[in-house]
This record gives sequence, C-alpha cells and structure tokens, in this order.
Amino acid sequence: MKHSTLSLGLKPSDLCIVVNSPRSPLSSKSPSTRRRGRVFFQDVKIVSSSPDTLKNQARLCPDGVNGVYFLSGTQEDSFMGVFKPREEEAFGPSNPKDKVGILGYASPIKRGIIVGDSAMKEVAAYKMDHKGLARVPETASLELDGRYGSLQRFVNSKGCAEDYNPSLFSTKDVHAIGLLDLRLFNLDRHLGNILVNTEDYTLIPIDHGYCLPDFRDLADSYFDWSVWPQTWIPFSPQVKQYIGAIDIWDDAETLQRVGIRLPCIITYLLCTIFVKICVGKNYSLRAMVDLMQRSLKDPDSPSVFESIVFMTWESNPFDSEGSLLTDACLHEFVRTFEDAVIEYVQRLQ
Repeated sequence: MKHSTLSLGLKPSDLCIVVNSPRSPLSSKSPSTRRRGRVFFQDVKIVSSSPDTLKNQARLCPDGVNGVYFLSGTQEDSFMGVFKPREEEAFGPSNPKDKVGILGYASPIKRGIIVGDSAMKEVAAYKMDHKGLARVPETASLELDGRYGSLQRFVNSKGCAEDYNPSLFSTKDVHAIGLLDLRLFNLDRHLGNILVNTEDYTLIPIDHGYCLPDFRDLADSYFDWSVWPQTWIPFSPQVKQYIGAIDIWDDAETLQRVGIRLPCIITYLLCTIFVKICVGKNYSLRAMVDLMQRSLKDPDSPSVFESIVFMTWESNPFDSEGSLLTDACLHEFVRTFEDAVIEYVQRLQ
C-alpha cells in the first residue's frame, strides 16, 4: 500500500490525527525528519485519548485488502499517520473489503502468517530498524475508538520505487532496506511499498505486516529489490560494523515486549544470525538473497537457508509455542543452527 492521497480522492482536511515516540539519534534521518518523529509520538498520545477519532475524521483507504485509515494532521493539507486496525486485517473479523475471517487462524495470503499479527509486525519492523538505518517511519501500537492497531507516521513521497529507474537510488539505501528485509524475512517486499522521498531520491520502506513468519514455514519470500545492481556492491565498513553490533537476544526481548509470537521471534534470531555470518564473510546482498530465497526456476524446492533451518529443527525439536526465550532448548537450537551456517559458509570458501 502506497502512502498517497491521489488514490483516495480525499483532501487532507477530510481526515484525522497521528502518533510518535522518542528514539536515539538516527544515522539515516535528517534533523527535520527526527523532529517530525518527535511530534508524531506526541500526537499519538493526543489521538489515543480523543473520542470518536475514526468515526468523525478518518477515511478508509480503498487500496489493498486490509482496513487502512489515513489520519489528517493539525496543519492544513497535511497527513500525520496511517492507522491499521488489527481486526480489519485481511481475513480478520471486521475486514471492510469482503475478506472476513477469524483472528488467530493461518492467513490464506501468506504462509507462516497468523491473521491478527500484522499490527504488531509493523511496530516490530520499526523497533528492529536500529538507528533508523532503513528509514522505517516511526510506528506505535495504540487503541483508537476501541480498535487496537498500529499507527505509522505518514510520509510524503514522489511515488514508489517501481516508478523510477533504480540507478537513482543510493547503494546505502538499498543495502539498508535489503538487510532489514532479510533480518525480518519480509514476505511482502515489492517495489510498490518502497517510497521515494520528496526532497531527494532516498528510500522509505513501509508495509511490514507480513514480515517475521513462523520459522517452520519460510517459503513465500521474494525480494523485488534483489535485481537491482546495488545488491552486488560490497558492504561498507560502517554497514559491517552496524550488522556486527546487533544483539539478537536483546532484540528478541524487544520483540517479545511488542507481542510477537515465539515462532516468529525465532525467525528473527535465525535470519539475523545468517545475515551476520554472511556479512562477516564478505557476502554481497545478492549472494545472501540467493541463499535465503527460493529460486524462481524451482519454487517448490527449499532454499539453502530453509534447508539448514529444517535440518536443525529435525535434530533439535522443542516446544516452539510454549518455550521461553530463556529456555536452554531454544538456545541449543540457535547454537546448532549457527554452527551449521558457519560450516556451510566455510565449505563454500
């Protein structure tokens, strides 16, 4: 879904208000963007305490299969946020686009996804974009008019990546978004949900509701940016340092606080370990995609990444639904997977 008012047929004044929360200095965000972020989280508090926000001011976006609402800002001709209610996800009980189902059931759209989890996944993507490297817009969870969901800062854009020649985009941006997508195993990264900034050609990724699938079902990924030439360029020393510094267990605790299910947190752990090892061995972004994504020529065969996950799971089964992050069985499973990835990478060198 694009953050665009053109397809809505609406004026900003037809809509509502949005949200934000403070964060450490962001290496990929300008001071003006950081200021907008602080204002956003201040507005979140205002919006969440205002009665009948959706009823009186918000309008449903006609695009896509989910219930998505654009909220107007405090200034004329401005939008502040995009609200995605949990129960209005595709195949949720209150979906307004004839895609009605039951929360907690497997999604018919993407394998490994549970209906009702997308709002939390949006927040998770923002939390995992450390230092704002990939520029995921500020996102918060909140309740509006009795509906729980995610609220993301609205981003003005010139359109999306599919409207432009990829040669216009910086290698830094492509690497940042690509690495985040691989760490989250994003099942829905297409060029329509990478926005192009109005001030320059910097990229902003949105729509992360179908990231972090169950680690036992990793078949549905395809990363559209993988055909861009920047994916072959080696990572900078700064990016390598950034990836090397990620603390996966600290992140896992953050994801748990957000409300992410353990099988999906395990996906994050395995993906990030895989990325850290490959980046440390000087793999390009494209080389990692070839290992983590199924081949278009043979989509029924598991990727190398999937195969290592499956083999590790078969040799180290445990209760992935009822276990805790601190359980020894989980840590043993993760260590075994890490050893298997290191062994595989060493065999290729």
